[in-house]
Amino acid sequence: GASVVSDEGPDTSGTAGLVFLLHRGGSSMHLAWVGSGCRAVLCRRGKVVSLTHDHCGSFGDFDELSRRKLAGSAKPALKSEPLRPDDEFVLLGSRGTWAVLPPDEAVRIVRHQLQAYDDTRMAAEALVQAALRRKAAADVSVVVVRLFPRRGSPKEAAASLPHAANVSFVRMPTSHNFVRVVGGF
Repeated sequence: GASVVSDEGPDTSGTAGLVFLLHRGGSSMHLAWVGSGCRAVLCRRGKVVSLTHDHCGSFGDFDELSRRKLAGSAKPALKSEPLRPDDEFVLLGSRGTWAVLPPDEAVRIVRHQLQAYDDTRMAAEALVQAALRRKAAADVSVVVVRLFPRRGSPKEAAASLPHAANVSFVRMPTSHNFVRVVGGF
């Protein structure tokens, strides 16, 4: 006989992916993303610049699958953005982060943490904690990438992109079905 896996109907969760590349020379950044929920924002002179938008909803979205075919829907969206000396950091976050924190508030939290402690990992953790306090229902993954130092001339800023030695990334499980990822560069 047949068995029932769930009384709640088919699993309607989807998937998303976001790739962020920082050009070694400090002239630009490049992003590729697919799915919805993962987003990247740039803090430029304290203001939010959205780097991504929700991709076509059909990648992993079963409701959408019933309405149209998947042909070509997994093709990622691409963006390249030139860097400027007044660019402070890039914030990468998952659906759980953005569902409870608008980008302007997330940038404000991270900016405050960086100004107070100058630590990207602490800034990412503060943002995760803010999302968890608001009862984020999906995974909460955050990476903060510092682009230029807080102080110094534009020439110094252009010469001081993050190096591999400054990388920190931590994955902390919070339960069997909820993972919190925190990272900073």
